[in-house]
Amino acid sequence: MSKESWYKRKHQFTPYTKADGQAVSDEFDAIQTSFERIPEMRDDGKGFKESPLIPEPTDPMNPVPLKMLTETEKSVNNARDDVTAKAQQVAQNTQSVATNTLTATQKANTATQAAASAQSSQQAAGNSENMAHKWAANPVNETVQGDKYSAYHYATKAEQSATTASSAAITSKSNADIATSKAEEAIQAANKAKSLADGEVEYAKILHVPTANTQTKGITLLTNDTGLDSESLGLTAKAGKKLAQMIATVQTSLTKYILISKLSSSINSTSEDNVATSLAVKKAYDKGVDAKNAADNANNNANGRVSKSGDTMTGMLKITSSSTTYLVNNYNWVKKIELSGDSVIGNEASIIGFNTNGTLHLGGKPNSIEFNASIDETRLWVKGDVVTKIGASLNNAFMKTGGVVTGIMSFKQGDWSGIDFYNNSGRYTRIESNPHGSNSALSFIYRESNGSNINIAFLPRKNGNILLDADFTYQKIGNFEVRKYPDGTMIQTNVVNFRGGYSHGTVYSFNWAVSFVEAPAVFGSNKAVEDFSFVDKKQMGIKTKSNGSTYYYYLYDPGGEQGDWDMQFLAIGRWKR
Repeated sequence: MSKESWYKRKHQFTPYTKADGQAVSDEFDAIQTSFERIPEMRDDGKGFKESPLIPEPTDPMNPVPLKMLTETEKSVNNARDDVTAKAQQVAQNTQSVATNTLTATQKANTATQAAASAQSSQQAAGNSENMAHKWAANPVNETVQGDKYSAYHYATKAEQSATTASSAAITSKSNADIATSKAEEAIQAANKAKSLADGEVEYAKILHVPTANTQTKGITLLTNDTGLDSESLGLTAKAGKKLAQMIATVQTSLTKYILISKLSSSINSTSEDNVATSLAVKKAYDKGVDAKNAADNANNNANGRVSKSGDTMTGMLKITSSSTTYLVNNYNWVKKIELSGDSVIGNEASIIGFNTNGTLHLGGKPNSIEFNASIDETRLWVKGDVVTKIGASLNNAFMKTGGVVTGIMSFKQGDWSGIDFYNNSGRYTRIESNPHGSNSALSFIYRESNGSNINIAFLPRKNGNILLDADFTYQKIGNFEVRKYPDGTMIQTNVVNFRGGYSHGTVYSFNWAVSFVEAPAVFGSNKAVEDFSFVDKKQMGIKTKSNGSTYYYYLYDPGGEQGDWDMQFLAIGRWKR
């Protein structure tokens, strides 16, 4: 099974954009479906409850079954043993070649010595020469003497052994490389087998499990349908139970077939073994029809009556009188309907409820948690709002216990409309409007509990602002007295004491206790005091020195009378613009 078929996206989403809820839900459903294809895990979380089928590996990274791992380890061990044996054989062959070469060399030396000694004898020389040739160059595998061969033979064999040894070495290296590779594969397979035993699952490999049929082992889809011809589906326990029940039913039917001898036309038989014939059924049916007709005739007289146990009426119910009365407000009301205990009457959507404690309930749909309205001796309770015929709402009314007024509130009580504010002594303050012809717009009256006036104040009917005492301030700062008014006007007075006279022609000054925003108008006492405006013209330059903080002045006494002086100054200016 390809990786693409394991989970395939159903929608494409753009990052940092709002995703469609249904699209996201589809993606999660697809992911859930892919996870449901994973086999059930063991309770301890280590591996599957049933061992998964591992297909024949086709890639170096594919898992292998334990049997294949075991066979691979055995093959590696056999190859290792074979390489070891061949290496030992090569070493032995090399040692043998070396021994035989040494023997050939020794024989050649012997032949040379023999050739040298042959000089002493012609015959000996000829024989020795002949033997020397044999020991030196006799063909391969041809003996020289006994089981001994020539040097050429042993040299050839040595060369062949060397070639064989080189080939064996190359083969040994190749086999060793293969053994190493197989050993690494075996280690990887062992690690994978251990991973599977520990419960770690390569889910991508499970996708290669084939679908089971009559020829192949694999995954089987279960079905409850017992009417299919499929050879690739498996029956569930439910389907097996259904087949067992059908078989049991057939077996029961076969064991309970009816014998002809058991048929009976009697309609008054008490036998439990016989079976009624059509004639017996016809007789019973006729008697049933007769009984029904008699019952219908008996009920015709009762069909127009109302049953005491309950009935349905299609016409109007009229009750004209009753012997039971109900005394309320000294009047005996005729009780024409009486309900017992806590009861209700009504239709499918609304009811009237009666409590044994005297409470009357109105409205309320079936299964509601409360009625729409309830009335008892002390109150009327309403679930929603109370609205009058003209549209006035109780929810919008001002309660005696208090509330918040969000609209305009009006008091219309004639020319003297007002409102009273009581204290705990029983006395009260009344704010009252005045008639149009009065000079006052409002009256503020503090009264005794009996209504007699204690204090009264009027608000004139004119334009302007209402000022408080706190809007007028007064300060005494040394010899200064400072008065501020709400409109920004400020009046300051100051007393300067001269004892023993003053210096004629000298300019004096002082700082105001509170600065004016600009030079104020200053008035002095009428005794030997002159403002700069009365000073000679040559002294006018001094006047410009006065400002909102400091006042400069000049004194002169035409009569020359001087002594102790108390000079008083009055300044009128502004403390704010």
